[in-house]
Amino acid sequence: MANQSQPKSKSSNGIYFAVLAVMVVTWGYVKFAPEPKLRPIADAELTKMRPQQSYPPEHAPASDCRECHEHNHQTWFDSYHRTMTQDVKPETVLGDFDDVTVDFLQIGNAMHLTKRDGMPWVSFDEEPDVTPPAKQSRKEYPLVMSTGSHHIQFYWFPVGAEQTTGIMPIGHLVKENRWIPLQHSFLSPPSHGFETQTGLWNSRCVRCHTTFPEMQQSETALAHKTRVTEYGISCEACHGPAGTHVAIQRNAKNPDPNFDTNLVDQVVNPENLTSKLSTAVCASCHSIYKPAFWKPHIAGQPLGKDRRLIEPDKINEQIAQLNESIAEVAGKQGQDYLSTNDDIAQEGDGGTSSIVDGAFWPDGKPRVTGGDYNSLLKSTCFTKGDLSCVSCHKLHQSRSDKRPVKEWANDQLKASALGNSACTQCHEKADYESPKHTHHQAGSGGSSCYNCHMPYTSYGLLTAIRSHTIYSPNAKVHQETGRPTACNLCHLDQTLEWTADHLEKWYDIEKPEFNEEEKTVSNAAVLALRGDASQRALVAYAMGWGPAMEASDTDWVPAYLATLLKDPYAAVRHIAGRSLKRHPGYADIHADFVDMPPEAEKSFDAAMKIWLARKTASTGKKVAPSQVLLKDSGELDAKTFKEFYDRRDNREITIVE
Repeated sequence: MANQSQPKSKSSNGIYFAVLAVMVVTWGYVKFAPEPKLRPIADAELTKMRPQQSYPPEHAPASDCRECHEHNHQTWFDSYHRTMTQDVKPETVLGDFDDVTVDFLQIGNAMHLTKRDGMPWVSFDEEPDVTPPAKQSRKEYPLVMSTGSHHIQFYWFPVGAEQTTGIMPIGHLVKENRWIPLQHSFLSPPSHGFETQTGLWNSRCVRCHTTFPEMQQSETALAHKTRVTEYGISCEACHGPAGTHVAIQRNAKNPDPNFDTNLVDQVVNPENLTSKLSTAVCASCHSIYKPAFWKPHIAGQPLGKDRRLIEPDKINEQIAQLNESIAEVAGKQGQDYLSTNDDIAQEGDGGTSSIVDGAFWPDGKPRVTGGDYNSLLKSTCFTKGDLSCVSCHKLHQSRSDKRPVKEWANDQLKASALGNSACTQCHEKADYESPKHTHHQAGSGGSSCYNCHMPYTSYGLLTAIRSHTIYSPNAKVHQETGRPTACNLCHLDQTLEWTADHLEKWYDIEKPEFNEEEKTVSNAAVLALRGDASQRALVAYAMGWGPAMEASDTDWVPAYLATLLKDPYAAVRHIAGRSLKRHPGYADIHADFVDMPPEAEKSFDAAMKIWLARKTASTGKKVAPSQVLLKDSGELDAKTFKEFYDRRDNREITIVE
């Protein structure tokens, strides 16, 4: 892989350690001890030093469920939940390890990817620093686990301290079939340096990427002893411990006179639970929480105190309560930990503000994927109705669902929830699906309940994600929170006042006061130039989104996407490049989001050359050129464009996933 043209550096902003602070899930309440000197470990022994799978009596493997539930087992096997974590085998590895050298200058440590007996290994030009918890005198490691298989796949190696792992500092982008720096996998400030994130998987990822994990740390070091019942999200994660269930069912087939008839079957079907208990099953992972002392959630039970959701308007109060819990349970040891981690434990700025900024919009609605439950808690369909996750999602593809397996597995939506029927199962179709309500032509993007009430205002996985808060568009909310309105994400060429005028006319939503910019300039144009990194990512997505391209005059859009090709945030560059290629004439443009100056500048220049050479077409919908910062001739109003660009919100944003 070609070197990226930027200086090498070994400094690191610690993307994931910021993530750990934001999610507050790695609070290992132990007093740090001096780093132990560990003996060199033979390769054969090293491969065993990964989180172990075992089954206590109350648990059962997914293979046991197959005895009676073959169809459900097969559809689970086809899902991406199963492959969230995998034991590395030749058939599970998606990245290229056939004698490949990867040398990103952002990382500063070249990697050589090879196979031994079909198994992947990584060797480094320079010995990596894997402290804490321990440092081995070695430059090559076997890869023993992978995370992900849908969008990005990451790989973990054992560092030689109990079952502690470190992450290979690159990830395999599945659709593009390429390696990218770990730092570029997330929306976070530009950073450089080699990151192994030692212990991250053992203390954070394991919580939602495996089934019934147990986590311990040694008393002398940050060495993790980690056990799980199953890699990935298995049957028990959604149905509860199955050991007694399997025993009872097997005894029913082959009765044993000595069988313990007092065994209690703990298995539940989420579809048969109340909407709140059913949703709690998914919320155990799909939520933004701060567990004081985390325990695996058992299906059929309320979330309980070990899933204390982060509520931005109550964050200081919650942190104070958490500190009390730590002091009570952990005693002086916990207090010692808090005294050295003020950014996490104290009120005010630092860790507290990053919790809110990195996961929530100012009104408390999540701005990141994974916060679906927090979003539902802001929806009256859930709080006052019976909406639950399984109202729309089907975790086992129905036999009657004729879609290809991969299509179903993409988001595991019910076939009946692909259109407005997801909403009209409760809301009267005649009232809410008609143009009288939508004010858009039937079958258009504007007639979709999803597009208006669950717009793409969350970020995750290098793309935009639908909000799981069900709410109505409101221009005033955008003024107060910065969250884009559904209307302006579709009508890219229109102003915020234009949106408010229509919402007032159609739905009697009060129109707020507007400044001159909100009256005269496209809201999408403003956010693309002046927005923060999260807003720029969402608008970049909208600029290549089919319904928006149909509803808007988009002759001007490539100029903005070209500008975003040189954005300081790699995630923004990636989304902008993908959207640009969807516009006629730009499919072959070089737009590699791994590039930084001067290569990124070359991509910008090439895209602008195409845009400037276009045939200036009169905007069919008669949008004033000034609304998108063009002159009447169709040329870019360079002076005004630069004035907007120079006022960009450069506040650092880390969207935690």
